[in-house]
Amino acid sequence: LRGDSSVDVRLAAADALRKFGSQRAGRRAVAEALPYQESPMLQMTLIDTLAEWREPGAAGRHRELQERPETGQAVRRRIEAALAE
Repeated sequence: LRGDSSVDVRLAAADALRKFGSQRAGRRAVAEALPYQESPMLQMTLIDTLAEWREPGAAGRHRELQERPETGQAVRRRIEAALAE
């Protein structure tokens, strides 16, 4: 999820990790990967996954991404929605 150069491979990894939301290691891996993603599609996928899991540690990662100048408006809106949940 963090290391592959292909966005498609990282999206597939994110989808596979979605099944492990009940396991702390899976939730942590997704939360830790979020700040390293440059693809808006992948960023929104991870934000949605963390919101679905109600991962409490994700709020800081969301805010970190939200504060970056290069973060697009669609991603910022998705973060705001996730934080509101």
